[in-house]
Amino acid sequence: AAGAVVGGLGGYAMGRVMSGMHYRFDSPDEYRWWNENAARYPNQVYYRDYRGPVPQDVFVADCFNITVTEHNIGPAARKNASEAGAAANQTEAELETRVVTKVIREMCIQQYQEYRQASGIRPHLADASLAALLLLVLFALY
Repeated sequence: AAGAVVGGLGGYAMGRVMSGMHYRFDSPDEYRWWNENAARYPNQVYYRDYRGPVPQDVFVADCFNITVTEHNIGPAARKNASEAGAAANQTEAELETRVVTKVIREMCIQQYQEYRQASGIRPHLADASLAALLLLVLFALY
């Protein structure tokens, strides 16, 4: 479930297809835009083929940057596609950037959860272990 390693991408793996995910947007306009345009965007992300545990924020940042680069998404891709009607399309372009950024980030977070599970990486024991240790210390003091 971790994804296939993509040889030509220098140690990157492609995650599983994430069709049917439900994304959280901040406005009805964002939901509308995504429903109308989702088919234009990939439903998979790329992530680095790490050799050991990696924090979620690092994984998600790398995943986001690699995915945007490999799929040629973002302002540079839009600028190359067309310069016409730039002022009229600025609001739509900003909406697109907001929505696509959220979608890719959420897919990368989901991919991290799957990566962590497949890698056997366990969540930190900090909360439960710390609470148990504090209770033990309190009992020892009395």
